[in-house]
Amino acid sequence: GGWWSRASLPLATGWDILVHSTTTFGFHGGANLAASIAFYAILSIIPLLTLTTMVLGVLFGTNPVIQEGMIKIVQMLHPRFPVEILNQLTLINQKEYIIGWVGLFALIWSASLIFNATEKAYGIVFRSEKKRNYFYSKFLALIMIPLAWVVGMFSVALTQISLIVKNNPHLPMNNWLASNLNYLLFQHLLPFLLLIAFLTIVYKVIPTTRVRFRHALAGGFLFSALVWIAKHLYLTYLVKNTQYHVIYGPLETIVMLVLWVFYISIVLLFCAELIASYQKRDLILLEKMFLANRAEQ
Repeated sequence: GGWWSRASLPLATGWDILVHSTTTFGFHGGANLAASIAFYAILSIIPLLTLTTMVLGVLFGTNPVIQEGMIKIVQMLHPRFPVEILNQLTLINQKEYIIGWVGLFALIWSASLIFNATEKAYGIVFRSEKKRNYFYSKFLALIMIPLAWVVGMFSVALTQISLIVKNNPHLPMNNWLASNLNYLLFQHLLPFLLLIAFLTIVYKVIPTTRVRFRHALAGGFLFSALVWIAKHLYLTYLVKNTQYHVIYGPLETIVMLVLWVFYISIVLLFCAELIASYQKRDLILLEKMFLANRAEQ
């Protein structure tokens, strides 16, 4: 009895916050806002891949092993991503003079559109009327986009480290425990922690209203958990289900990519709704008590 009475209030509060977040997500047009973010995210994919190709070209030259590694990295995230597009991007290393610094800046600028869409959506979610200076907003975008890129590259590097450690004959990776610890640490735990850290920054920095660090951290953890679960279900579906091309035909890759990015955008906004609702939980509880008293009268 005592345990349940202590747990019932936090559970009831959590349920109220979840219900309120779901309601406000619909009221704010969360699906439309997520679609906007997904649209700009998809537009940003090619510029970001182009930037990645250019950076790898500067660091490693036109090494075919590096280019093949990049193709494998992208296909780890989306197994059906067209190889032809990636092959065309690797040709950029041979034509850097065409792009130049102006083109490089334009690529980063176009990739920053996703930041602007997210900033606008968070303004609606957190009901913040405060507007950022246009140039300061662009400055933040030009910081956050490369930061996201670095986090992605570190996650990929950790996966490659795991494979190197596994295939190193001088390390005792033959036993079951060491092999599984290597797999869990480098391919799951560390990338998961990196994603939590980045999303904590996203929820802390992008909103124009004040978000407490622990609330941003909780939102980052929840987002990472939901995306991690969905990613494995999604990849399993793509690998095992080869029949969806019957419905979508040659557009199958694009359709699946759009659905995946749209899901991530929805989770990104819904976790923000949870943070916003939790920060004003006292008002939610007062409103519930007021409506309950009014109903009794």
